[in-house]
Amino acid sequence: QAASLKNEVFLFETQIKSIELQIQAKETQIEDTNLQITELQRQIDRRKAEIQDNKNVLKQLLIELHQTDNNSFIQLMLGTADFSNFLDQLQYTNSVQDKVYQIVQNIKSAKNKLEAQQVNLTVELRKQEELKDQLKLTQGNLTQQRQDKQRLLDKTKGIEKNYQKLLVSSQADQASLEAEINDL
Repeated sequence: QAASLKNEVFLFETQIKSIELQIQAKETQIEDTNLQITELQRQIDRRKAEIQDNKNVLKQLLIELHQTDNNSFIQLMLGTADFSNFLDQLQYTNSVQDKVYQIVQNIKSAKNKLEAQQVNLTVELRKQEELKDQLKLTQGNLTQQRQDKQRLLDKTKGIEKNYQKLLVSSQADQASLEAEINDL
């Protein structure tokens, strides 16, 4: 019975250690997920700032483009001192239009990346919640294993007390028998 008890206690202790290792692993995973979430949030914030900056530049370019577009080619030609300045003005207008197109493409790209990062953030948040749920379940298992081990030890102590009583009783009976034998 003592050997069986030792085996049972050893099994409980092994299970408890295993569960404690699982808890540590889950806590590490949660910390890693928290770091990933923080980094994703930073990237999202940077992407939003980038989009806002591009929008501000785009706004200024569109205002400038609108002002130059309001002038007709004839007004532009008459407003410039020579044909070279007119061509420079046309080239500038074309470069502004190209820059507007490029900024619009940058904004689209940044928005697509932002949406992907927000999806990743949502996935990581769900992953974190799952890990926290798993951690709670594992901690519950640890508590249960410790309670089972304690119940076994309490039960064993009760049995040991009974054996101690039987041993004292047997020793008393033996002493009584030895006394009778000596008397005889």
